[in-house]
Amino acid sequence: LQAAADVLWTDIDGDVAIARMPLAEEGPTGCFRLDGPAATMWRALVRHGTLEAAEMAVTDHYAVDSAIARTDLNTFVASLERQGYLQYGAG
Repeated sequence: LQAAADVLWTDIDGDVAIARMPLAEEGPTGCFRLDGPAATMWRALVRHGTLEAAEMAVTDHYAVDSAIARTDLNTFVASLERQGYLQYGAG
């Protein structure tokens, strides 16, 4: 997993800001800020590149059951992939 090719992101005061740059002038754009567990999940996903490794990082960070971390990550990834912010494989 990785940020999509048209996505820029940065850490801001412990949160994560994510912006999607349009590939064409009329293309959709979006920018939002992730905080708390969402910021932690984003960082784990783009740093480690797999759901399994991100699950371990989130589980360690929050001391939660791996099944809870897995469920939350799967929901998070599905949403961001559907919106074009995350993608599988090389961009």
